[in-house]
Amino acid sequence: MRRLLVFLCCSSALCLAQLPNSTPTAPTVLTQAQSAFSGGKSVTTVQMNGSASWHYGSDEQTGTVTLIASANGATSVTLGLSGGTRKESFAAWDQNPTCDWTDTDGKNHTNPTHNCLTPSTWFLPSISLQTTLPSTAVAGYVGQESTDAGVVHHVRQQRSIVNATPAAKLWMQKWSTSELMLSAQTLLPAVLKFSIHPDNDAKLDIPVEIHYSDYRLTSGVQLPFKIQKFINNNLVLEIDVDSATVN
Repeated sequence: MRRLLVFLCCSSALCLAQLPNSTPTAPTVLTQAQSAFSGGKSVTTVQMNGSASWHYGSDEQTGTVTLIASANGATSVTLGLSGGTRKESFAAWDQNPTCDWTDTDGKNHTNPTHNCLTPSTWFLPSISLQTTLPSTAVAGYVGQESTDAGVVHHVRQQRSIVNATPAAKLWMQKWSTSELMLSAQTLLPAVLKFSIHPDNDAKLDIPVEIHYSDYRLTSGVQLPFKIQKFINNNLVLEIDVDSATVN
């Protein structure tokens, strides 16, 4: 199975501004966003290193972070915090949707499938723009919106399955839905929204928002050097990237 957040390939990032009378489509906007990310350069993996602040209720920790994203959807996030090391990882999109995390005691935990359909490249969604949209994925252009991040192009992405009951199809769409907000000025991701769910309650939605800023050109690729993760409207993780390697 392939995960939802696989997108289309590129063309000029300026086309949208040059066609004011046309109605944008998801493929048009996403291909332009890919061009804005890398200018057509093929990117296989990106590793970003930096500092992190973790806020979870009264738990306040600081430390280092290593983020690795691959164009095939495989990712890993390693947080070396004052309370210990935590790691999360997602398998590549051409595999079954699996993901896990390792706690500060080194114990590995496998996440339920409904939490493995969320965007694996949540810290760098642009790297997924290079990949061809699979037949099981659906992307729709919602429209242009004014947000706290400025004017954005809102693209909704969902995963569909064939040969399944109507109820199963609805659950797949629900668990895999994400909202990608691309800056109307730069066509780079500004905000990504999706939901996670308790391990034992796939029906309960817990909203997640990722905010991206301070984009810098690194080895020909635009990378966000400031990443903020909000869970249930609370800032949980703040990342300041210090260096990055692009392959």
